[in-house]
Amino acid sequence: MGREIERRKERVAEEKVEKGEAVIDSPEKGYCHRPKLSQKNQKKYVLSHRQGACPLRKGLHLDREGCFALLKVKLVQRCRHQEEVVSTLESRNNKRNKKKSRKKSAVFDLNYWVREEAMMQTLPREGENALSVVGPRPMEWSTVPYSGPPAPGANGKQRTSSLESPIMLLTGHQSAIYTMKFNPAGTVIASGSHDKEIFLWNAFGECKNFMVLKGHKNAVLDLQWTTDGSQIISASPDKTLRAWDVETGKQIKKMAEHSSFVNSCCPSRRGPPLVISGSDDGTAKLWDMRQRGAIQTFPDKYQITAVSFSDASDKIYSGGIDNDVKVWDLRRNEVTMTLQGHQDMITGMQLSPDGSYLLTNGMDCKLCIWDMRPYAPQNRCVKILEGHQHNFEKNLLKCGWSPDGSKVTAGSSDRMVYIWDTTSRRILYRLPGHTGSVNECVFHPIEPIIGSCSSDKQIYLGEISTATAPQFH
Repeated sequence: MGREIERRKERVAEEKVEKGEAVIDSPEKGYCHRPKLSQKNQKKYVLSHRQGACPLRKGLHLDREGCFALLKVKLVQRCRHQEEVVSTLESRNNKRNKKKSRKKSAVFDLNYWVREEAMMQTLPREGENALSVVGPRPMEWSTVPYSGPPAPGANGKQRTSSLESPIMLLTGHQSAIYTMKFNPAGTVIASGSHDKEIFLWNAFGECKNFMVLKGHKNAVLDLQWTTDGSQIISASPDKTLRAWDVETGKQIKKMAEHSSFVNSCCPSRRGPPLVISGSDDGTAKLWDMRQRGAIQTFPDKYQITAVSFSDASDKIYSGGIDNDVKVWDLRRNEVTMTLQGHQDMITGMQLSPDGSYLLTNGMDCKLCIWDMRPYAPQNRCVKILEGHQHNFEKNLLKCGWSPDGSKVTAGSSDRMVYIWDTTSRRILYRLPGHTGSVNECVFHPIEPIIGSCSSDKQIYLGEISTATAPQFH
């Protein structure tokens, strides 16, 4: 008679489980009816089941899997504090496991399932990355100079730089990166992007982004460090130049006298703290960082896309869509020389470390080296380097010198990083990796490292050999 009563109870219990009217308390302590739960009481009810203390125990008999299978859907749909529930369940499981070993059950499966559900809510959405998800970016001034001799790599070859790895990838920008520069000490990298922000990165260690400079209302097309490394000058299509204090991350000066896009900027190497800027309004403007407003304007007929100072800071160089390089005398405020050699727009220029030569990059897919010394021959274009590409994107691809002047590099639309030998004019390196146009390449001021930024939103740091490199014809 007793067995038949038990069987009836089991059948009733099974019917209630199928209808969703009953859940388990524990095999040892009986069963209970499932009450209609509010969102507020859902967590308390689940925890009371885990503790075996349900207030509605009716002596029914079900297994543990049945209980949690029924609660599974309700838990996810109604509970607003999933992570708190998971942590509480896990902590209680750990305490019980210390006292008595248990077999894996649906409880752990449920914990894993809820944890996965919670993690999915914190994953970056499309167009986001880790920086945009974790919250405010750190704003403290921090650099990580890397010391000690580099150890041989995994393939046994001797390392030539202090990079943590021969190739480092820096990600965080939300859009195409147009410019990047090492600071004079080589410990910090600044990068400017179409996302309107300037990122500062540690050049060594894990190459973390430790500061973000915000203020521009449009993309950052060019940026330069001052000679002492304390400030950054940036140019933008929002018609402004801005000066930033690197230690505090604050904007300290805004220069807004251009009437169109500002494409390029360059600080003077010596003398007063001067900055030259080139704009689509057809002017180059000279700024003294100690004064308000531009102190001098150099008008041109066409848009100016690249500017630079002479070594003595008594002349400025400008290039634009008329394909010519113009030399302006600051005292006379006029063009004293016009250098012709490019067949298409000039997109970037940089003076050599010794101040004797000017490197220019053009959309005619040529790098030209110009002799800027006094009393040089009339034909000042001494070398032409070829191999890189420009395409329909019409990005202002920059160019740069190595610290010793023996190599030059330039951006290229074919997604490659090119390095030439200035003596032989041959390509030493053609480095892959980027998946978009390479907009600027820069040499580290001290170590054999090449940095590149691209429209693919990524920055690469690569270690190059100090020995004779392979040459590409």
